Amino acid sequence: MYKKILEITKEAKESIKIASAWIKGSIFEEILNIAKSKNISPEIILRASELRDFLITNDRVFRNIKDINGKIYLCNRLHAKFIIVDNKRAVVGSANFTGCRII
Repeated sequence: MYKKILEITKEAKESIKIASAWIKGSIFEEILNIAKSKNISPEIILRASELRDFLITNDRVFRNIKDINGKIYLCNRLHAKFIIVDNKRAVVGSANFTGCRII
């Protein structure tokens, strides 16, 4: 699934939208690098219902999103996990964007 996520992200021309309760790890950093190289400001929806959410999705993630002019939306009941590219292609799954490595 992660290879597919990177594949469609590399094809992005206009937008990248991500929803995940928690975010951290190399897959997300790679997506941000792709967005930055294409001058795309991603939109990210994160869960923010308890302190644990901010311990998993740490301040580094927030800084990295801000550094490329991305938008962050917080939802206290978020469970969805998806990425939408150019409002045309999507990957929907059950895994959060955490600790993933592409092999």
